[in-house]
Amino acid sequence: MSMGLFQAPMSPIASVVVAQDGSGHYNGTTGECIQDAVDSLGAAGGWVHIKSGTYTITSTAIITESPITLTGVYGKTTLQLDGVNGCVVSGANAFLYCENLTVDGDSSGGSGFIVGSQVTPPTLQLDRCIVHDCVGTGIKLECGGENSFINNCVVYDNAEHGIAAFNYIPGLVIQSNILHGNSKYGIAVVRDVNSPKIFNILENFTYENGFAGIDVGRCVGGIVSGNHSYNNSQDTGDTYAGLLVWGSEKINITDNLLFDNQDTATQKYGLDMSDLGIYSNSNCLIDDNTAWDNATLNYLIEGTNNVIGENGDW
Repeated sequence: MSMGLFQAPMSPIASVVVAQDGSGHYNGTTGECIQDAVDSLGAAGGWVHIKSGTYTITSTAIITESPITLTGVYGKTTLQLDGVNGCVVSGANAFLYCENLTVDGDSSGGSGFIVGSQVTPPTLQLDRCIVHDCVGTGIKLECGGENSFINNCVVYDNAEHGIAAFNYIPGLVIQSNILHGNSKYGIAVVRDVNSPKIFNILENFTYENGFAGIDVGRCVGGIVSGNHSYNNSQDTGDTYAGLLVWGSEKINITDNLLFDNQDTATQKYGLDMSDLGIYSNSNCLIDDNTAWDNATLNYLIEGTNNVIGENGDW
């Protein structure tokens, strides 16, 4: 018999359950049982399933070196923050995937998720999570490893940004999220220095945020497409745009809807690409967008060598 037909079996992924009814490996109503479950998996990491219930988080959950998956029951597993950040991914090469979790800042907790700055960036992947009422930013990436994404999440009523990503985040995808009622930007992707790291902001709904719906600053290479951004600049009144792009190069801006349908418009521009001092845009593509009923102008496009295609202007 040829041994070439056989392969060694894959090592099983370790998994543990957290519950409030005594049915889990770790049981309780606080964040300590979740941290204990994560720590029990060791350096190899694994999967932690958190059953339905509200868990009070008095100490930030820390993900360091191991790859961890946290899953809950959509709309029924809630991490309620008590004056702390929800989850910090801080170790070099750390990896966190979260699905079906709600983080309730309870107007006292810092940020829902934070990826800390590292020489070797950690990776954060979120799918179908809800983050609201944090006194900081809902989801904050101070840096991020390759393949980080935030998809299908609802992020609202946070005291700073909905999603904020800074510095070097190659391949970041922010897609199919709903962001509203955040006091600053719905989505902000801003880098300290220009760096050629492709990112994608796709098919999001950003509305009724305090500043711009989407803010892209000092970036080189990226796609902003298929987003609906409307009725923003709520806290600043006729100041910010649905989509603000500044100091950036080679950004493809296509197929976005940028409008204000309020009785009194607050969103100053649909698309604002005005020069901000030394921060000018260049070599960007602006095509197939549609903007209407913004307070001052639907489009304000400045900079050099930008390609302006056919855009709807109602």
